[in-house]
Amino acid sequence: MQEVLHMPNWDHEDVFEIRTEVRSWMTPILNFLVHDMLPEIEAEAKRVRRQAASYTVVNDELFKRGFSVPLLRCLDPIQADYILAELHRGICGMHSGTRSMVVRVLRVGYYWPTIKKDAQIYTKKCLEC
Repeated sequence: MQEVLHMPNWDHEDVFEIRTEVRSWMTPILNFLVHDMLPEIEAEAKRVRRQAASYTVVNDELFKRGFSVPLLRCLDPIQADYILAELHRGICGMHSGTRSMVVRVLRVGYYWPTIKKDAQIYTKKCLEC
């Protein structure tokens, strides 16, 4: 049996994704590297200019450059929490300690400035450990 449809049976509307601008530690560095915008405070502008030297933008994503390490993808705090949860409790998680979690995050290829502090807080909150 075959039926010919002369009009679509699904009436869909265009849906546009609404992205709220989340400010994180990456925002000033991205603004400087992509749009060449610096903060108005002189000390803050010098700090951002100095920090931006060790970062690069690839396909609209911020990466940290290193001398002997590959590019590390920079994460905002929400993504960082997810990565910590996956590495600690996820399918390959082994409830490791702070130092080994930090090394695993870097080995996987991610970076954020407070990795050590966040990993320490996360491991202390884990009831199973």
